[in-house]
Amino acid sequence: MLAVLIRFLKKMNVVFVFYLSFFLLSSVISLGCLFLYWIFGIKTFFILFWFKVFSLFLIYYFVNIRKENEYYYYLNFGVSKTVLWSVLLIFDFILFLVTIILVHNYR
Repeated sequence: MLAVLIRFLKKMNVVFVFYLSFFLLSSVISLGCLFLYWIFGIKTFFILFWFKVFSLFLIYYFVNIRKENEYYYYLNFGVSKTVLWSVLLIFDFILFLVTIILVHNYR
């Protein structure tokens, strides 16, 4: 049981290292969306939602090109490219939605 937990934590550490490669860009986009949501309110949610989705696909495209040869490093830890991107895109989008909800409730 402990060995499984240790393997899982190692994989999550590798995923976190990969996330750091585009964390700053994603955070700036999210903070910009939150700022616009704070100023203009719920009427901008639809536009901000699709802007975030579009920006995540652009981030995927450009990071995928830049890190094309680095995926072997993550694969050696047992994390495939599909798992890596799925976990990170879902995490980033859920984080965006949670912060939008918090801003909406605080506003």
